[in-house]
Amino acid sequence: MFFKNLVNGKEPKNCPDNDGHNVDSIDALTVAIPVVLQYAEEDREVRNAKVIESIKVLRGIKSVEPYAIIMSDMIVDLLNGKDLQTACQEAATKIGMGDLKSMVESSRSDPMVACYIDSSFPAMLFIVYKYAGSVEKAILASANAGGENVARGSILGTLVGAAHGMSQFPEWTNGLYEKDKIMAEID
Repeated sequence: MFFKNLVNGKEPKNCPDNDGHNVDSIDALTVAIPVVLQYAEEDREVRNAKVIESIKVLRGIKSVEPYAIIMSDMIVDLLNGKDLQTACQEAATKIGMGDLKSMVESSRSDPMVACYIDSSFPAMLFIVYKYAGSVEKAILASANAGGENVARGSILGTLVGAAHGMSQFPEWTNGLYEKDKIMAEID
């Protein structure tokens, strides 16, 4: 919708839009990940204002904002050493999900959901909580669950990466064309 408005001659600052359906999705959060990392050491209010600003560049939405703040706080908490399952449970409580441990124990499968934020963010928390001990299992479970798994995987990868660091990723970097440059950027 942003680009449609831009092509139709609107000023870029007036191009973010919302049709009340398609933009209230988890992929809105992916643009905020680098912003969270850039402002991770700043005051929480400053960081989260920048996070919301980054989302508003392309989308005129309010429904995603609480999830963006929760995600931002989770990433920073994980970078500062918080336990991954604890961070997931705290986030789940904030959105009214209930007890993740009980949900995981009583479920026979991982959730398959569409992109809409009210279902995709809880599904992401479920998967991260369930597979918190293994980066590989978390990423594969998210991919294999189906539904909207691209943006969910991006956020999930950020959370497990923030919790585990590069320690569980080394074999995944072998064979990368620009491995040394990528690793230097990560450092």
